[in-house]
Amino acid sequence: MACNLFVYGAIDGDFDAADSLRTIMSVLEPTSVGVEETPSDIYDLMQLAKESDAVVRRANELKSKYKVVNSETAGRIAESEIEFCRILADSNELYNSSARKLGARVVGCDSPWFSLSKHKVGISEYSARKDGFLGNLLRLPPDAAEKEIEGAYNKIPSIAGSDELVAYYGARDKDSANEIRRQVNVEEHLEKVTGRDSTFVYFCNISHFVPVYHNLIELLVASNLKPKKARLFDAKELKI
Repeated sequence: MACNLFVYGAIDGDFDAADSLRTIMSVLEPTSVGVEETPSDIYDLMQLAKESDAVVRRANELKSKYKVVNSETAGRIAESEIEFCRILADSNELYNSSARKLGARVVGCDSPWFSLSKHKVGISEYSARKDGFLGNLLRLPPDAAEKEIEGAYNKIPSIAGSDELVAYYGARDKDSANEIRRQVNVEEHLEKVTGRDSTFVYFCNISHFVPVYHNLIELLVASNLKPKKARLFDAKELKI
């Protein structure tokens, strides 16, 4: 049986990201979860999430980096980010224990060998746009920030207007699509061995859905996969 593939696009700072992930894990019961991080980075993030002061530390990092910050908004973002990684960590630990059928293996799908030197301008623009969005969000009180997040889900921020940024996205998505294809192959092999239906869920920034370049979804379809694309924002509508 072919592995079920879901791709969820997220907005940075989403207060509800952890709750959405929890729903996805409960309803879809994935056998594997991929994230837009390198393998070493997601491992470090999962380890950090288990520390008792992780939320406070992350909130302080946001306040230090962005200077003008609403403390409650920073706290909400930090809580969701850390809980998101904690949920992944718990699921990954279950997968690697005797209760494997209750968990999912967690993999970072960003290549650690991606050529940063070829895309310096694109990376700089990507970082500036991400920092700009988060910086604006952090200035707002929670209610206003939530409306801003919902607005970004309803109108995905475009990457048009910069050839360097589009080239960077294209190169990143090509690498990610190859790794997702590889992970799907792994899942289909494990399904034959274990008899457990395979489901791979991938989480990335929703900007990888924009149609101004040969994006991640198009690349996955071109490699004969059938990804089900959705906004993380909509996960709350999933039903068991």
